[in-house]
Amino acid sequence: MSKFIFPYSFELLENRKIFAYPTVNITLKKLTSKNEFSFLILVDSGAELSLFPKSDSELLGLKLEQGQKINIGSASGDKFLAFLHPVMMKIGNKRIKIEAAFSSKDNTPRVLGRNPLFSHFFIAFDHKKQNTIFIPRSDKQFEKSIYS
Repeated sequence: MSKFIFPYSFELLENRKIFAYPTVNITLKKLTSKNEFSFLILVDSGAELSLFPKSDSELLGLKLEQGQKINIGSASGDKFLAFLHPVMMKIGNKRIKIEAAFSSKDNTPRVLGRNPLFSHFFIAFDHKKQNTIFIPRSDKQFEKSIYS
């Protein structure tokens, strides 16, 4: 079975408690470029789209405002403008073309959302061992074991 295991990231909070959260290392590139850039990104099953800050669009060589304009709302109630661009994302050794949202602001966190990621991978959050596991949906043996 093919799978990719990514350890959680950690943050020390002001109260000296350690906060663990699911992250994954990805590479991203503009469709017409050979240059790939690596990012550590939060895996957020509550987010519809994958979201990146404005500075990442500049790094990739995308003309931000030439993308499809959308409004993004966050869980905190904030709303801001973003632009959708097709990009190539690599997780493990799997490459998938996605529509990623790039914020009009630089202080936007990097978030890996459900669409279309969950169509390409089964994703398991193992909070006890603090790992996020990506299993390609092309692994029909795994899918069969789940649904049989």
